[in-house]
Amino acid sequence: MRRSGCALAGLGVLALSGAVPTRAAQVFRLDQRFGSIDFTVSNLGLFRAHGDFGRFMGVLQIDPTAPDATRIAVTVAAGSVHSGWAQETTMLRSAEFFDVARYPEIRFHSRQVRADGIGHYLILGDLTLRGRTRPVTLHARLVHAARTPTGQRIDDFVVTGAVSRHAFGMIADPLFIADTVRLTIRARVILAGTSRG
Repeated sequence: MRRSGCALAGLGVLALSGAVPTRAAQVFRLDQRFGSIDFTVSNLGLFRAHGDFGRFMGVLQIDPTAPDATRIAVTVAAGSVHSGWAQETTMLRSAEFFDVARYPEIRFHSRQVRADGIGHYLILGDLTLRGRTRPVTLHARLVHAARTPTGQRIDDFVVTGAVSRHAFGMIADPLFIADTVRLTIRARVILAGTSRG
């Protein structure tokens, strides 16, 4: 998944990092300029095929008084799937794989975000792909935190996870392509703050 934000899920964990100003629930939109969603899958157990998604949009709802109530909703344009090989990209968009003509969107909605150690978080949610919805668990890690001179908090996350392609009806070439697809998502959350000056 290319410049994208499934970087989506990683951003909601910010609420648990203590970076949220103490005020009522806030809504933040993901900025795909600073996000990416990449996936890899093993072929014949010998090498890995890589791909990404180029278009997404996402929203985080964060309540600083109840961080466990953080909610994340992300929509990815299935037709933006891309690999380094044109023929493979066409195959991924076909009915045997993402079937983008019938299912143009991939959606993720979180059910729970919770701390899993210092700088680590679990994101439990539902992934809808090819018309099927299945539970998934993502692991988020805070890799960088900074504050701008105007008081904005910037947190960068790497989110990882794995999904079964068969669980979503993507059963083509089972002897050649592995069932497990591994995700690596990079996401940035920018929270408004007040100037220190």
